[in-house]
Amino acid sequence: MGDFFFFIESIAVGLYVFTGLGLLWSFRNFLRARRELRESQFRLEREQAQQHGGKALTLVFLSVNILVTVWGTANLAAPTWREGLPATLDPNFARNRAYQTSTAERGGGFQLTPVNPNEDIIPITAPPPSTPKGTILPSSPREGCIRDQAWIDFPDNGQVVFDVIPIRGTANIQDFAFYRFEIRPETGSSDATFSTIGGPQGDYVQPVVDGELGQLVPLNYLPGTYRYRLVVFDSTSAMKASCEISIIISDPIPTATPIGAN
Repeated sequence: MGDFFFFIESIAVGLYVFTGLGLLWSFRNFLRARRELRESQFRLEREQAQQHGGKALTLVFLSVNILVTVWGTANLAAPTWREGLPATLDPNFARNRAYQTSTAERGGGFQLTPVNPNEDIIPITAPPPSTPKGTILPSSPREGCIRDQAWIDFPDNGQVVFDVIPIRGTANIQDFAFYRFEIRPETGSSDATFSTIGGPQGDYVQPVVDGELGQLVPLNYLPGTYRYRLVVFDSTSAMKASCEISIIISDPIPTATPIGAN
């Protein structure tokens, strides 16, 4: 029942317009039937005019009843029904409660700051990131990254890597053919040569949008800072997009040995 009330409330304006037009059209036909009745000279003409007038008058009353019903539903029934709902079930709850900012709260959560300072503050828990980030160190900025063509979301730029991790992001262009990963030491010279990871067998032939692109295996490289690049090619094997970030490869973190263990 509540869904019906809220549906009528949401389309009330349209119902007013269409029903109002129907009311005007029916009233016009009623006036025309009355004029025909006055001007008729024969019994058959009078009977037809009376029938037309009766139908038009019926539609007039029906249109008025529809207007009254819609008005009562939208302005009386729906608000009354809404007052009896819990706030979280009110279909207009999110729309009627406007918030300005989200401010960090002690303990890692957030508070929504309401527009009206007299309203209660609702604490919520900050959602965890889709992919946990590790240690991020200052490094050279990203280069060439375009969000919907070539983008590395994880690992992040400047992230310390010491174990095998998934690479997440986007590799997707028009006339897509394949993408690959390349790496070079960050020696401070932009002329340093990138090496293709995995050779020709390391090419990926399916485009990816906001998903897993592959894996990064740092165990094959000495500790240090590297430039890591995603490169996307078209069907002519021409590079059309790339995303270059810095990663810091470190030794694996040693496993803690319990005290007293042999």
